[in-house]
Formats: sequence, structure tokens, C-alpha cells
Amino acid sequence: MSLAEYRKEIDGLDEELLKVLARRHEVLRKIGAYKKANALPTLDLERKRQVLNHFEANAKMLGLDVEFAQKLYELMHAYAMKTEEE
Repeated sequence: MSLAEYRKEIDGLDEELLKVLARRHEVLRKIGAYKKANALPTLDLERKRQVLNHFEANAKMLGLDVEFAQKLYELMHAYAMKTEEE
């Protein structure tokens, strides 16, 4: 495979990733609306711990760097909090 072909494959994967993130954003908006309607707090520390543990375990299983996965999750969680509060 040539470098151009590898880059084209990465471009396609990046597009898929952004589509998944857009779907995730829509679900986050629904969660935020649900929490507001039911007077629930935006932050649930136990849920955050559970998801982070799951993220780390999946990263290990998939052969990804766990520190990278942790940082990615923290970034996604911060964005989730912002989105849910909108």
C-alpha cells in the first residue's frame, strides 16, 4: 500500500470518528434535557469512574495506550458536561 492510500484510509477513519462523535453529542443533549427535567445533577462521579474504568479496560484489550485513552475520555467527559449544561 502506498503512503497516499494509507492517508486516504486515515481520512476515512477520521470521518467515521467524527460521525460517531456527532451522534454522541446528540445523545448528550438528550441526557442533559432529561437531567434538567428531572432535577438531576450534571456530574455523577460514580458513573464517571465506571466509564473511565471501562474505557481503560477496552483500551488495553484493543492494544491502545491506556494513558491516551484516559486523556481522550477526560476530554470527552469535559465536553459532555458542557453539552449537558446547555
